[in-house]
Amino acid sequence: MHTTAGIVPAWKEIALESLNAPQQKLLEAAASVVGPLYRVGAPTELEAELQAEAGSQLRLTEPTPDPAARAALRVERRELCRQRNIEQILHLALRELPDQASSDPVERAWLTKFFAYAQDADDKPRQEVWARLLAAEVAAPQSVGSRTLALFAQMDEWEIEGFATCCAFSFAFESGWRFMLEDELAEKEIMNYQQGNNMTQHCVDLGLLSPEIDGMRCLSSRGMRVRYAAKVYELAKPREDKADAVLAYRRYTRAGQQLAEALRPKKFYGFARNVLKSLDQLRGVRLDLVEDGSGG
Repeated sequence: MHTTAGIVPAWKEIALESLNAPQQKLLEAAASVVGPLYRVGAPTELEAELQAEAGSQLRLTEPTPDPAARAALRVERRELCRQRNIEQILHLALRELPDQASSDPVERAWLTKFFAYAQDADDKPRQEVWARLLAAEVAAPQSVGSRTLALFAQMDEWEIEGFATCCAFSFAFESGWRFMLEDELAEKEIMNYQQGNNMTQHCVDLGLLSPEIDGMRCLSSRGMRVRYAAKVYELAKPREDKADAVLAYRRYTRAGQQLAEALRPKKFYGFARNVLKSLDQLRGVRLDLVEDGSGG
């Protein structure tokens, strides 16, 4: 049996007040995740907060020198935070469910993966996305893939924001499947709205956008409808001088489609209006507005 007898914890000789600012920052950051570290001196503000949350289970003013006891506190603190995150996500998911849902059960294996990935999400924006993914799966089992869960769990905050920006400029086919217009005119218009670098290639690298560019001949595909938010456009017959006009686009992957639905990005109607006008004038790709549910 493993024993900690004879081990002298290094923290016993440390007083936080004797450390410089970077050293204090390191230990306070670690304590916020792994729990309090045994040391001499009064508890820090952060430790006092943890003590208040956990009640009598944390004895920071009478710390134990036993590493096993500190490990138990660390696990308890971690699982307490995870439990709170899970309960908050469940609370948010209740509000995302539709009035009607499939009677098919949600696979236990999927739920196990979901909570394993989502349990460490402690900021509300990320929790809201997890809640929408959960609600979508409950409403229609097998609509959210395990790869989508794994991908979202690994994304940094700037990647989530960047993908949400891409989603704000995406159109959708009548099936609901999203796509990005693949044209320098669209890219130029996006950069008029977007601050920073174009995230398209990074989203391709992440597996959110297809690496292949597709295209459809406008002449043979006339009548096809696409949507931008509440507005629906219909592909019209091109001018005679642009008979070979092609609408180039990049599809979302399955994971990208599912995650885009959960992000619910804002829309820029001015973007759609301007880019479609440019495509008509310069490329011969004409999409006529046939439905306008935007109210403007």
